[in-house]
Amino acid sequence: MELTRANKIDLFDQYGRKLEGHCAVVDDNDHTRIFSVASDRYTLIQHEEACDSVTKALDEMGCKFKQIRTTDRGPTLFAEYDLPTVRHDVGGVGDIINLRIGVSNSYDCSSGLRTEIYGHRLVCSNGMFVSHILNKFYSRHIHGIDLDSIRENIVTGIAAFRNEFAGVIETYTKEYMDQRGALVFLDKCIEDKVIAKKYLESVKVLVEEDSGIERTPVQNKWGLYNRITEVLTHQTDDIFSQRRNIYKMEKLLSNYSMAA
Repeated sequence: MELTRANKIDLFDQYGRKLEGHCAVVDDNDHTRIFSVASDRYTLIQHEEACDSVTKALDEMGCKFKQIRTTDRGPTLFAEYDLPTVRHDVGGVGDIINLRIGVSNSYDCSSGLRTEIYGHRLVCSNGMFVSHILNKFYSRHIHGIDLDSIRENIVTGIAAFRNEFAGVIETYTKEYMDQRGALVFLDKCIEDKVIAKKYLESVKVLVEEDSGIERTPVQNKWGLYNRITEVLTHQTDDIFSQRRNIYKMEKLLSNYSMAA
């Protein structure tokens, strides 16, 4: 798949005089398609370079990986890689979470080069995002690509997955929460307008009908968490909105007490 490439060009005023200190970031194949106007200190990082920075680091580390998705919208990119050999079996019952790496980049100045490492629970063809971010790296577009930092980010993320993340998830399986408690929690989230009501109502349907991914009533926080991620993973088109919403819900759920 050929990814969108950008270019930097000079800017001129109506009299043909060059505008010092600024440049236009444009589509390399169509200079009339302007992605952004930036400082001349802006360092262009191509979408392809952003992806290559992750795959090169994984290759050098000897990590097996599979590219899961690449969403190239022109000015923005999101790509995701699965590490099939880095996994955890929640509760020892075949409930598998794999480690994944997401990389994003932009030409429109909305974001720099970003990598995030997180868990992913494969329970259907699309899977479900597990919101606990294990490590992340961010670089503004005035620094270029720092491959050593990206490699260090991945190493730290893998270690966190193996040494810390597994324990956090196992805690969810041990914290009691029944159907009634789950509905009370969701109603409180609706009242506080934590995320859009339509998503929370959809989660309530799964809880009330016991028709979620697991096919069993909610018995602990892990059961509710999976229904939350099922809805937000599959009903949110924008990957970044999906992530933000799951982060918010995970943070509240992790701190929530049935006695509250």
